[in-house]
Amino acid sequence: MVNHSSIFQSARKVGATVERTMFRMLNRGVLPVVRAGFGSPLSVGGGVVVLETEGRVSGEAREVPLVAIRSGDRVTVSTIRDESNWLRNLEATPDAFVWINGKRHDITGSVKRGRINTASLAIKR
Repeated sequence: MVNHSSIFQSARKVGATVERTMFRMLNRGVLPVVRAGFGSPLSVGGGVVVLETEGRVSGEAREVPLVAIRSGDRVTVSTIRDESNWLRNLEATPDAFVWINGKRHDITGSVKRGRINTASLAIKR
């Protein structure tokens, strides 16, 4: 008799691995361009930023490009994925950095979980 449950679990694991691999490949290509300032939001509006967090397990710097909305000294980023490492890292260590217009800014992040998980990044002055 075929155990359909284990087949579906295996397929789900393979799918998650493929998804992670695709995001990592995309991020490697996009990171240096976004960090340099291409696509950054103006003082008000949308664009792309690089969020730099401390890995909650490794303690090493982790960077991820994210679509963002900016309003002055506040940047909002979001994800529908519950298991995004950047989100969990920011929850563990809210003091982090965001790259905008080729410059690294100190931020304090706060995470709000829901159907769409959002993080508000307050740029420190």
